[in-house]
Amino acid sequence: MTTQPFKTIVLDLLQQGHLDEETFLQELDETERTAIGAPQLWSAKDHVVHRTFWHQRLIGDLTAALQHQEAPPREESDDQINARVFEANKARPWSAIHADSERVYADIITLVEQLSEDDLTAPIASVRLPGKGRCIRPSWAASTNTCTIRRCHKHTHA
Repeated sequence: MTTQPFKTIVLDLLQQGHLDEETFLQELDETERTAIGAPQLWSAKDHVVHRTFWHQRLIGDLTAALQHQEAPPREESDDQINARVFEANKARPWSAIHADSERVYADIITLVEQLSEDDLTAPIASVRLPGKGRCIRPSWAASTNTCTIRRCHKHTHA
């Protein structure tokens, strides 16, 4: 019995997560897509910004790890970062936010395609990610959906 390469599984999971998100976003009407949330009651747009930011951070952290460098230290807590990102993006138009999300998705796919099977499965004992202690490769399945977007637009983490 042959098993599917892990890279193929990761790429499939990323693609399925992206398709699921796009399906959800297509079902939103213009009012839901452009709604401006509040710090404790995020809109769909705010969730997309949040996920895009943390995926960008993941790309940076993994790139640093692959280059045997330490990821830059975080000066803020996750909650402080989330509040800053929310404020910086709440007035941005949906089209720009969606374009950023698509660009970051493409960047993740590009990064994963460049990784070997060993890169995807081997622990990295010597690289420290900010606030995470010693780093073991992140669960790719979990990283495809770090924050669940819910139609009720509540700030809810999966």
